[in-house]
Amino acid sequence: MAFLKIRNIEVTDGVLLAPMEDVTTLPYRLICRKLGADIVYSEFIASEALIRDIKSSNDKMEFDEAERPVAIQIFGSNIISMVQSAKIVEQTGVDFLDINYGCWVKNVVKNNAGSALLKDPDKMVEMTKAVVEAVKIPVTVKTRLGWDSNSIIIVDVAKRLEDTGIAAITIHCRTRHDAHKGEADWSWIPKIKANVSIPVILNGDVKTHHDVKRAFDDTGCDAVMIGRAAIGYPFIFREAKYFLATGIEPDPPTIDERFEVLLENLRLDMILKGDKRGIYEFRKNYTGYLKGLYNSHSVKPKLVTVESYDEIVDTLMKYKEENEQKTGKSVAEQFPTTDTLHPTTYALPLTDWANNYAYYKDGWSRGRYDFWRKHLFTQLRQDFIYTDKQSSILTGKIDQSGSYELWARYLDGGTAGTWQVAVSSSQKAAGSQPQTANSLLQTVIKASGQEKFVWKKLGDIQLNGQTNIQIKNLEGENAIADMVLVKK
Repeated sequence: MAFLKIRNIEVTDGVLLAPMEDVTTLPYRLICRKLGADIVYSEFIASEALIRDIKSSNDKMEFDEAERPVAIQIFGSNIISMVQSAKIVEQTGVDFLDINYGCWVKNVVKNNAGSALLKDPDKMVEMTKAVVEAVKIPVTVKTRLGWDSNSIIIVDVAKRLEDTGIAAITIHCRTRHDAHKGEADWSWIPKIKANVSIPVILNGDVKTHHDVKRAFDDTGCDAVMIGRAAIGYPFIFREAKYFLATGIEPDPPTIDERFEVLLENLRLDMILKGDKRGIYEFRKNYTGYLKGLYNSHSVKPKLVTVESYDEIVDTLMKYKEENEQKTGKSVAEQFPTTDTLHPTTYALPLTDWANNYAYYKDGWSRGRYDFWRKHLFTQLRQDFIYTDKQSSILTGKIDQSGSYELWARYLDGGTAGTWQVAVSSSQKAAGSQPQTANSLLQTVIKASGQEKFVWKKLGDIQLNGQTNIQIKNLEGENAIADMVLVKK
């Protein structure tokens, strides 16, 4: 169990909302706090804009009591301006102040602010010390590993920043040169913690509730901060907190809950910004709120063109009704959780899924793939499998013995497909033939009527030792199916 303490703020297994421009507005922070975020941060605010009393920047400092604990983040290159803006922030009564030394965006860096200070750690330390001494509220810092892979200075910088009196440090585990490319290198968190006594918060590549737990388990960080994965999907905080507390796979939000929260978020934006601006600026959030829902690509173009709240509500309700009529099931029911099938559900890893999930037809998308991998196939962290004419043979491997059921459902295609499922154990006698599950040589699911999208059991398979699975599409023009193994 991790414990984060920032002066009087105490959080256990803290999951924090990262500061993000045009994302972590007051309405969205309220939504995230409501759904489990332990601490929320404002958008980052330019120190010079606060000194000049720019209205748009002053508006970013507004917060609601229901948000607490809440932080306001500032950035800049001039030490005097940073001190003056810190005092302005303190007057709002916010819980603590965060300094941005991590923004990689060119317009920020060219003005020697954000991650540009990683090239001048002496100035970073001097600026931080001046801000800490200028205010009474706690001051924290968010930064990166270094400017590039040849200048990773975070361990030394963290020690020097601790000496200035900061209350905690957040590390985005990439360099400025990386921006958001490549994988975040979490291995630096234990190295930093070994050299400082202040809390260390991990940020970077925290995409699911499993990532949150893995971050705590693998690095010993004091809290986890979620950025891009929270955009339009505030439910990630509830999922993470529930999974950390229980170890049980959380249920995804229902379609009704998604729309309820979406519309609440939209109404708050309209109150804060006015109807026209609120509706326009909210459009970027639809992708997150609709992520993983069947055929959601068909409704997004409509949502970004309507201009009134009533039209948005009407568009969402029509989308829901049309999909329920088409499939005979609710939109949410089209995506069974582990409870729908069995507590122990395994997916067969796709040989070359990177080239296949891009198959985009009738709602198939990367978002839908991610939804399945995130919410259904988690026991072995293996990849979801589907088959089509483009990849006629798929292979997988299961390491655990036992009795399994093979379930499948027909998704799309002009004609129903026929699949042969061959099972062979690594412990089979020398020279013996692979055990072929002949009973599974059949049409998976009919292509028409209400049986489309409906899960059906194909048969039973006994796996002994390490077992190879081969699924071969024998026929069926452009036929696609989902397949899962369920342990009895």
